[in-house]
Amino acid sequence: MNTSEQTALLTVALLAAFADGSEGEAERTEVRRVIESLDAPDLNLPALVQNVLLKRATLVSAAAELSSPELRHLAYELAVGVCDADGLLTEAGRITGKYTGWATYADVNIAPTDSFDVSVGARYSKDKKKFGINVPEPESGLGPFWAFGFATDGTVRDTEDWNDLQMRVVARWVIIEDHLLYANYTEGFKSGGFGSFVLRDAIGNSVGGGLTGVSQADGFRPRTFNPEVADSYEAGYKGEFADGAIRANFTVFYYEYEDLQVVVADGGAAAVKNVGRVKSSGVEASVNALLGDNWDIYAAWSYLDSEAKELQDVCGLGNPNACEGSNLFWAPKMTGAFVLNGRFPFESGSALTTRMELFYESERGGGWEDHEETKIDPFVDVSLRVGFDSGDGWGTEVYCENVTNEDSWDGQNVNGGILPSHFFGPKRPRTFGVRFNYRWE
Repeated sequence: MNTSEQTALLTVALLAAFADGSEGEAERTEVRRVIESLDAPDLNLPALVQNVLLKRATLVSAAAELSSPELRHLAYELAVGVCDADGLLTEAGRITGKYTGWATYADVNIAPTDSFDVSVGARYSKDKKKFGINVPEPESGLGPFWAFGFATDGTVRDTEDWNDLQMRVVARWVIIEDHLLYANYTEGFKSGGFGSFVLRDAIGNSVGGGLTGVSQADGFRPRTFNPEVADSYEAGYKGEFADGAIRANFTVFYYEYEDLQVVVADGGAAAVKNVGRVKSSGVEASVNALLGDNWDIYAAWSYLDSEAKELQDVCGLGNPNACEGSNLFWAPKMTGAFVLNGRFPFESGSALTTRMELFYESERGGGWEDHEETKIDPFVDVSLRVGFDSGDGWGTEVYCENVTNEDSWDGQNVNGGILPSHFFGPKRPRTFGVRFNYRWE
């Protein structure tokens, strides 16, 4: 770390300390800890303080000196530590709600021949949501600047309802015995709702900027997001070969979403917003096969291609049109699985069992903005198991999971590319273990 980067980090910490117009002893102590951690005795602290107070140093100029994501992440953590040093970085909110809904479904099946039939179904659903949000003004001199961006005078409430009629059509054709072709069209519907961290004013504009005293009487209401609707088209084949020893499935699909509901960073919190239109298509295939008397395999593969448009409202780049055409970043483009099972019986009725599992997932993440630092790398997960089945209801197994000690995550939050992304659900490292089981008849 060079002197310019150390200066920038300390400048960010000082800007955080003076953000509420004062600097308490707890914040001074935290700033001194920052200086010690940087191990930069040559920094001119009085000059830096003067630059901050006289506004010669800004957050933008300091951030420009931090060239790597790791340094920007460190600056963020240092600033939070300084702000939280006096224990006043707290914004509380209370959410109340009552959600009710009902649905009815009808389906008609028509079979013109023994080998061909068509099903037509319809579903009507209606949801009603009563929602309220109460955000007391925080004690901090900073005000409600972080999680909510506003404070209310009592609870702000609203009630909305959404309804929709969805159709489904399925056609099935048995070409010959044990071989089926099928196609279906399905409409999907996901009800709208209210954001837990957002309000709108009387003319529909979002509320923020540290506004306080927001009240129901002044026309403020919880902000809503729209229902999500989808049209799904699928066609596929299912069949058996070699007297059922081999089973195969193959599906092609096309989905189109309108107003897809997505979670995006909104200040220090998260908000649900609607993406204009998303198209996705793909292929899925799987096969099960018996290999002699002792072995069987399962193999599966899937491919997904997606494109999202009208992303201006959720794009975190300087040019809001730069996110157009992004993919569904939380879904991997390709996945695969392979399982090999072995079973070796003894004359007593017991058996030795073996199992190898392999799972592959391609790269995912990056957000609509395609941030490289927030992507989850592709990985292959291999597990091995050897067991004993007594034939009398009990058994045991020794195993090694994640044999190659792959490092991955269940998911990640991009946080708009502004705050440091955080990953969650770390994958367990290479794990050895023993299991015992018993089955009651």
